[in-house]
Amino acid sequence: MKREYLVTIAMPIYNAALFVEKSLLSALNQTFPSIEYLLIDDKGQDGSMDIVTRVLNTHPRGGDVYIIDQVHNQKTGAARNAGIDNATGKYLLFMDSDDLLSLDCVEKLYNEMQKNPVDFVAGSINRISINGIAFKSELYQPVDKYISGDDISVAEYRYMYNGQIFPMSYNKLYSLSFLRENDIRCIPHFLIEDPWFTYQVLLCAKSCSLISDITYYYLVNDNSITSVRYSEINARQYAETQKLKCEYIKKWTETDVYPALLNDIMFMSVYNAYMIYDSAMKAIIDWRVADELCFDLLKRNFLLPRRISVNWCYMKCVLGIIVFSFPIRLKVIIIRMIVKLQLKQYVKRWLHF
Repeated sequence: MKREYLVTIAMPIYNAALFVEKSLLSALNQTFPSIEYLLIDDKGQDGSMDIVTRVLNTHPRGGDVYIIDQVHNQKTGAARNAGIDNATGKYLLFMDSDDLLSLDCVEKLYNEMQKNPVDFVAGSINRISINGIAFKSELYQPVDKYISGDDISVAEYRYMYNGQIFPMSYNKLYSLSFLRENDIRCIPHFLIEDPWFTYQVLLCAKSCSLISDITYYYLVNDNSITSVRYSEINARQYAETQKLKCEYIKKWTETDVYPALLNDIMFMSVYNAYMIYDSAMKAIIDWRVADELCFDLLKRNFLLPRRISVNWCYMKCVLGIIVFSFPIRLKVIIIRMIVKLQLKQYVKRWLHF
């Protein structure tokens, strides 16, 4: 009979032979005792699972590990969904197979969850190189934050008040019932799964806690599957995510948070268009593909707000809607000019690129 667990750690594994042993050991050696481990075998070709088998054969927690065979490579989004579907713990934590958890990661996140029962708890992140050199950390500072209130309090904190909640799906301890009841899932074939998954989390969560302790070490790996950020595949997935977001927020058109959600969508559409044209300039993406994606990104694919407010957020939204009403070709010409003349460093003072 399978044990009952408080926490499930789900780790997709695909071509991570250089890193998977350290990553897996950082999960298996957690100070927290009640953990189920789901390792999703996404059918890589580099022997990662052979390393996993060797580690599990000698580790005292090997009996708490369950392998999910994806049969064939189904991409990261499908692997994360398999974690949601198969988890039996009360809470779920995602991690990648080339990253590391602090040894007390689960303990700290779980203790915070018991202190303030919320839909998710997020820890701070430290970025490190393959050689262990620390890069910029992503910290919730200066103090821990507990966010709660009405049904959209987390979305208000993030989008109306520009509160920082890092967009990664990993290093967050989710209430599994929260994810399942709100049908929060990744797009199965996506490699860039974080933006859409986290967007659903932020709009559905009624509460969350953000802690300043570093609980996760993200490996900056130039050879990872998402290292070329705006390859054609990734660019198409970013563009598709923007469409999904426009559709998803329709039910909030009569709320005060809706203009803030539109501001985010309009900004990210322009930002993605800029990055796609920048990749075209660098011959990473074909110009015809770049035009196709950017013409779609720069359309006004969203509904207008149904409630008028007198605040800066609403005024900013009105300005953005006016700009998005410009002819598509004019918007494309402006963004191409910014890319060609390398004006981003000047524009970002106003647009926060």
